[in-house]
Amino acid sequence: MATEVHNPSVEITALPSPLTGILKGGQRIVLSYTPAALIAAVPSIGEALRIRDLGDSYPGSTDDTNYGLASGQTVAQSITVNDATVDDVTAGLTLSHTTSGTASAGIGAGIVLKAENAAGTAKRAAMLSGVLSTVTAGVEVGVAYVLPTAADAPTAGVKVQGLASAVNGLEVLPSATGVYVQTYPYGSDSNVSIRHLPKGTGSVSLVGGANTMVGVSVNNTGLGFFGTSPVAQGAAIADLGAFTDPPSAGEMATLRSTVNSILARLRTPGYIAT
Repeated sequence: MATEVHNPSVEITALPSPLTGILKGGQRIVLSYTPAALIAAVPSIGEALRIRDLGDSYPGSTDDTNYGLASGQTVAQSITVNDATVDDVTAGLTLSHTTSGTASAGIGAGIVLKAENAAGTAKRAAMLSGVLSTVTAGVEVGVAYVLPTAADAPTAGVKVQGLASAVNGLEVLPSATGVYVQTYPYGSDSNVSIRHLPKGTGSVSLVGGANTMVGVSVNNTGLGFFGTSPVAQGAAIADLGAFTDPPSAGEMATLRSTVNSILARLRTPGYIAT
């Protein structure tokens, strides 16, 4: 793929950012971008320059080194889109990843955020990426990742899986001083439940602020309280029948046995101390 860029003026013309270089009057250069990609990167290019599609099979050399898109910026960049939309999102920047092969699940595009370390070298601090988990045409499904890094390499972070039928999502509301932070559903349904699921045989726990006392824990086995490993639900206890007045010794023995069974079932999951 290649595009010819021509300066039709007799005057020297600077290429619009983020292209680099200056064209003399009448000068023509060739860049290894499609016209669509070039216009997407430099929307103003057609205002002063002429572009011509040289096709995917262009056999010649290009002038990317001297005039191509800048690989590094020395000043802060700002993009402003001014349109008539007042109640919806306008995409101010689009990053695309295409392939010369056949796309499969996992293909994606990302943004790498870098910062300088103590040795003066720019290292990755985080990565934002979008991945297609389903690539079938017409029913594509995407996944959004927010990935922190360690030693310049992305690590596990936050993953948001797309769902074609999704109408509800999760909202996080920060708080002012002394007020609790809130996490709750949002969406078109009036009533929405939340489920917190572990992976495999892991557990979901409510833990105290010091991250030491596990108040409630649940897994595939059952439920546990106050740091006790989750256990299955206790067996049923038969209801007590009517007692005589006064209760007989046998009835009192049954009552004692029933109460002890109840206490044992409360101790087993840790609801009361042993």
